[in-house]
Amino acid sequence: MPKSSRDLFSLDVFELKSFISPYMMVIPPTIFALLIWWTNQSFGFLFTHTMAELISIIIALTALIVTVVSLHFTKNYFVVFIAIAIGWCGFIDLFHTLLYKGMQILPVDSVNQATQLWIGARLQKRY
Repeated sequence: MPKSSRDLFSLDVFELKSFISPYMMVIPPTIFALLIWWTNQSFGFLFTHTMAELISIIIALTALIVTVVSLHFTKNYFVVFIAIAIGWCGFIDLFHTLLYKGMQILPVDSVNQATQLWIGARLQKRY
């Protein structure tokens, strides 16, 4: 019996399990953790922290931009709401990164401002 077009494009759970080997779930995170450890040892904590924050900022702002550009294509406005909230968390994280005490981009006296921005971004992502 010929399969329908829905069956041709649906992903079977058993096929996915056979595609993903246990090594694919262990090796990439291990390599990533070793890369982070090496970066921290070679360049210091400030560089590693800044790179981690910038990666999360780029992902958050990409979600915001894709959502705003494709706003008129979507019918699921909950996804739009979530992506806009994540985009604003990216902006808060950017200011957290700029105000971090060792960065010396903006004049700060203590770590209080950067910590408050970090907590604010985490609270916004939670709710």
